[in-house]
Amino acid sequence: MTLMYGKNKLSMNTYDYIISIYNNHGDLKYIQDHFHELIQSCIQQHTLYPDDIKHKDNIVQLLLFTAYIRDKHEGFGERQLSYEYIFVWYNYLPSIAFFLLNRIVYSYPIQNIEFKNDRCFTSQSSFGSWKDIRNFATFIKDKTKNNNHDLIQFASHMLLHQLLFDYVSVIYNPNFPISLVANCFPRENNKKLLCLFRNIFD
Repeated sequence: MTLMYGKNKLSMNTYDYIISIYNNHGDLKYIQDHFHELIQSCIQQHTLYPDDIKHKDNIVQLLLFTAYIRDKHEGFGERQLSYEYIFVWYNYLPSIAFFLLNRIVYSYPIQNIEFKNDRCFTSQSSFGSWKDIRNFATFIKDKTKNNNHDLIQFASHMLLHQLLFDYVSVIYNPNFPISLVANCFPRENNKKLLCLFRNIFD
């Protein structure tokens, strides 16, 4: 039995199993460690048996579930837990973490699921907001104590790129719809976000 999620199918076995962990353990550290074990096991199996489609599918299932955890429309709408999961992905398959950050705010069609080396792409719509990108960067700074972490650099680039794109759009095509990134952009007078502001403009 499967649960339709976007154009993909999230296995009810995957769903029920991880939901049981989520519901029975409020400790984020426990949930994160368990997710570490799941991803590590799936990757090891895929490495050992690269031609076995089920191991690739297991990785895709965990990717879909990460999106489902954050999805504010069809999923749980959990910010903190989804940030933890994306950070776990980074430790094993960095490009999936970058891909998920993009998909938080961007929606673009990719017809096929592809898994090559450390790349895994699925057909999904965006599932969060620009506030997530800002908050995720702050989350990584607090977690790693590294203001120049790759994930922070990536998030900073996303914020600045979209702000510049919207600025140009307003000047040359006022009728073109713009994003809400300006509402979430870090300000210099915000002490909590000052490091992110400097990271973007330094």
